[in-house]
Amino acid sequence: MSKMHLVSFDGNMSSSLVMSYALPPIRTSPLASAEIKTFERLLKNIYDGAKIPLRDAERLRGHLHRIYLLHCMAGYAYVLKCPPSRDTTTLRHEAKAIETEGRVLDLIRASSQVPIPQRISSDTSNRNAIHIPYLLRSYLPGRALSSLESQLSITERENIDRTLGSHIRSMSSIRNNTFGTVYRVYSGSGHSTWREAFLSLIESVLRDCEDLLVSLPYDSIRYYTSAQASSLDAITEPQLVPLQAGIPRNVLIDEQTKQISGLLGFSHVVWGDPRLAWCFADASTAFWQGYGTIASYDANERTRQMLSV
Repeated sequence: MSKMHLVSFDGNMSSSLVMSYALPPIRTSPLASAEIKTFERLLKNIYDGAKIPLRDAERLRGHLHRIYLLHCMAGYAYVLKCPPSRDTTTLRHEAKAIETEGRVLDLIRASSQVPIPQRISSDTSNRNAIHIPYLLRSYLPGRALSSLESQLSITERENIDRTLGSHIRSMSSIRNNTFGTVYRVYSGSGHSTWREAFLSLIESVLRDCEDLLVSLPYDSIRYYTSAQASSLDAITEPQLVPLQAGIPRNVLIDEQTKQISGLLGFSHVVWGDPRLAWCFADASTAFWQGYGTIASYDANERTRQMLSV
């Protein structure tokens, strides 16, 4: 079990988590008192016997993983992430999502000033108070950009995009020695080239589709991807790529200031080409300004972008 006492407890939570906020407009289901007691036991174990009573708890719907919002009596909240139910079919890259997110949150917080959740504790075994793997992290206030886009002025949206580009640049400046998914790299089975890692990612997706009996021209996809794979050799340094962190539903906005209050979406991350991140698909001029470079769109880069779509 991996415990990290990143938030002190001395009868009151540290000021970084004591905050007043309005919950985002998400579908929730309140939990029974027995489930709440179970989560209180988990918090007690994490904080070495200190009692942290919960006012209530609710499950956030619309997610693959079981995600719970835990409201403490003192006014702050935690987010608890657990694996999907056993009857849920998962894809290959989703198998290590909880472990990946915990590692990535620690890494980014240690290496940048990007506003992301804080990992409080995580356990990838069943030997804990709730008997399943989990990730406990701090709650970030704010509304998803996807729910606010129509209410923003042009200037407000440009400022958000410019800040987002800067945050993505900060995260992509974090380097490693090998390419591939976070789990493979940290387990010592990363790839020496981006071409090898990318083709492995593609093959993983295709095998998921084959397992689910999805009708696709598999041989043609494999052939044409391999035929254009030489363009991937232009990427020689493994950079951190949080694939989903910059898309509107994972960008939290302070409704008062109309500025970014946090980023979510760190369960699907690779070491490779930063342009693989989904936010580059329709990046605005302001985003590129914040990122610090403008796409060259030469033949090699266009090919890499087409392979990534």
